[in-house]
Amino acid sequence: MIPNMPPVSPSSIKTFRACNRKWWWDKIIGVPGKDSPAAMLGTELHQQLEDWLMKRQMPASERIREVLHCFPTPDDYEAGGILVEQWLRNTIGTTKFRGRADVIDIRDPKHPIIYDLKTTGNLKWGLSAKKLKTDLQMNCYGFNTLEKFAPEAKQITFKHVYVQTKNEHNNKVVTAVATYDDAKSYWTSLGPTVAEMVMASAEEWAEAVPMSKDHCYAYGGCAYQSLCGVKKGWSKR
Repeated sequence: MIPNMPPVSPSSIKTFRACNRKWWWDKIIGVPGKDSPAAMLGTELHQQLEDWLMKRQMPASERIREVLHCFPTPDDYEAGGILVEQWLRNTIGTTKFRGRADVIDIRDPKHPIIYDLKTTGNLKWGLSAKKLKTDLQMNCYGFNTLEKFAPEAKQITFKHVYVQTKNEHNNKVVTAVATYDDAKSYWTSLGPTVAEMVMASAEEWAEAVPMSKDHCYAYGGCAYQSLCGVKKGWSKR
């Protein structure tokens, strides 16, 4: 038995739902994966935004400079009420939850806003406002923000700021509003999934953890294909 269930996050829940075994290799066994070039670029651009807001360090990337007007300013941050790279901590059942929001604006505690920088090769992959309203990550962040930082608010605004990282310098902002009840209901609905994650965390053998063949080649291919014995052309069979 493996007794240590790690904290869950929006990304780890998404990974588990996509493929139980991929999450198990990563979070339970600790087999190191490999960040894609796109993921590494996203991390770098997030760091540049953080350095701008907290240190007034002008981003080296023109693509980030082009969307600075979509976020609060360094002056706003210094005046208070702007939280940058804010950790949100809670529990789902007996399992710890950890998430970190890019920017939270609680200057008006009755109308909080969560900003999330998103990098994508093409803007067509961005969420619509309808889908953003029910996004797992934003509802997790939204519920915890309302609970901890804005208990008087009855709703919260989500803003995805999309930066296109390939070819043209395109960007867009997608906005959605969720009520407290919406966010709370979504948060509560995660309980069964997290319970499944706890069960999977106790498995000692990969074969005991379900895998999703449909996910083996998604986003450039899973880093654990060889461990699962995945063969070329196996996907979607």
